[in-house]
Amino acid sequence: TVWLKQGKDICIAATGTVVRSAVKAAEKLEKYNISAAVVNIHTLKPMDKEFVDRLRDYRLIVTVEEHNIMGGLGGIIAEEISDFHVHPKLVRIGAEDYYPHAKTYNKLLEETGLSENSILDRIMRHISDDFI
Repeated sequence: TVWLKQGKDICIAATGTVVRSAVKAAEKLEKYNISAAVVNIHTLKPMDKEFVDRLRDYRLIVTVEEHNIMGGLGGIIAEEISDFHVHPKLVRIGAEDYYPHAKTYNKLLEETGLSENSILDRIMRHISDDFI
């Protein structure tokens, strides 16, 4: 794992080419006074235990992947944090359980919710007023 951005409220774990979108979304969260860490998870297995332990410190964990949300990064992190006595909320962002038709890359990112604005919108939907 590579910590690309430090933050204290949210941890965004991303893998693949959407890491850039995750970083951009985290930068946009700053205008709402939300401090978001971004971690590039370049290797899913074995999962970095030090990274998993640090997840206890966050109020929200967001996974972002160019993959079906079933059986990918979000699923692995869900399994890992299930052993915590108390754990943060987890939001998995990726392709839902369907196969999109061929389009341009940017249109596919929009359709699957993986553009920086889509990631930001999804995170904001999971943040309550008392979070900010």
